[in-house]
Amino acid sequence: AESPDGLTLTGAGWASATGLGIGPGDFAGQRPPHCRACLDWSVRRSHLGGRLGRAFLTAIEARSWAARIKGTRVMRFTAAGERAFDLAFPPVAGR
Repeated sequence: AESPDGLTLTGAGWASATGLGIGPGDFAGQRPPHCRACLDWSVRRSHLGGRLGRAFLTAIEARSWAARIKGTRVMRFTAAGERAFDLAFPPVAGR
């Protein structure tokens, strides 16, 4: 959701983040915005950037859902990681 300070998570977004051990308190005392829409030049799609994006990436890597392909910036999800991600972040109808 957009706020006067930039992008932020909705209540449902924070609920999902909390399931990964990420909470609003993790960003206490830090200036907004906590996240940014970041256009990936190679695939021309936006992804979550900024401190919140890094927190999600750290949580995903810590759970071994995905890992970097050596020598690149590319992340590859494991089959188990894809299933776990889909359970943690079910698709929203109409999007």
